[in-house]
Amino acid sequence: MSDFQIDINASHLKDLFDRLEGTQQARVVKRAMTQSGKYLHRWIVLNRLKGRRPRYLDVVSGRLYSSITATSLEPTDTGFQIRIGTNVEYAPTHEFGFRGTVGVRSHIRKRKKSLSLVRAHSRRMNIRKRPFIRPAIESRTNQIKILSIFTKHLNEQLAKKQ
Repeated sequence: MSDFQIDINASHLKDLFDRLEGTQQARVVKRAMTQSGKYLHRWIVLNRLKGRRPRYLDVVSGRLYSSITATSLEPTDTGFQIRIGTNVEYAPTHEFGFRGTVGVRSHIRKRKKSLSLVRAHSRRMNIRKRPFIRPAIESRTNQIKILSIFTKHLNEQLAKKQ
């Protein structure tokens, strides 16, 4: 599983956040985290998964981009945390790259008019990294967007309170 954690330093929002009651705080966090997760998912798909190879991964089956999830964690003293990741087994290979030897099981190769048995063997692989989650997290623009989502939801909740 490839999981990354985003720590959102929102200490300047803490005073506003503290004005809300516990249930209102939970509502703001839930809404903001949900919207932030959707935003990051959309950004990853549009800016890292859809596009021509070799720079981007390109969508082949849709399994990778549909497996990307964002989960909100408990608020900390200085801000909020979002965990974004995927459970697809080949995601770390694309995110970090891979160089090494892999075992290939024996199998039957189908050709136009014949079948042949391929024996088990090892193969050297060199797959270059094509990160798709880390750029979403490291992007300053995305960090600012997530803070603006939190600010918007906080202000909406404070306006309802008055």
